[in-house]
Amino acid sequence: MARKTNLGMTIDTLVANAHQRILTEIVSGLPGDTTLGALVSELAARGLETQLMATTLDELAMSRSGAVASPTAKRTKVAAKTQGRKRKAKFNTRLESGRNALDAAILEFLADAGPSRSEVITKAVGGTTAQVRQAAKRLAKKGALTISGTRRGTTYSIKKTRKKASKGKK
Repeated sequence: MARKTNLGMTIDTLVANAHQRILTEIVSGLPGDTTLGALVSELAARGLETQLMATTLDELAMSRSGAVASPTAKRTKVAAKTQGRKRKAKFNTRLESGRNALDAAILEFLADAGPSRSEVITKAVGGTTAQVRQAAKRLAKKGALTISGTRRGTTYSIKKTRKKASKGKK
């Protein structure tokens, strides 16, 4: 019986790893209602039953959840998430012009949408949540916004101005 060389063992390891990646991609792409029996019979028909039998339930569950995704699966997930998405506006809040532009964008959004949380404002306007919160504090200090709530429940709204009733003499 011939003894395997280091090269032969390396090749066997690489082939096994490639089969494992293929199996992970297959399992992660299956519909959720696929039965184990159907999976085993389909993989057996393609010569991959050995890799399936060597795979733990944890590995299968992680491949379904996307925790252990192959580079190809990761690229397709990122492409799916970013498809059709607008590029967020970037604000250089180190400059006064950038701060003014962000303030104006926030006020315009709140005028249309009404009271909103910083995460919602950030998604609509752009910038980071920290930039939006700082801008909201600035606007509240100027008297343009009201801030209510705490932590994640904090909402920002445009301050309502009261019109003075004119007292006319008859």
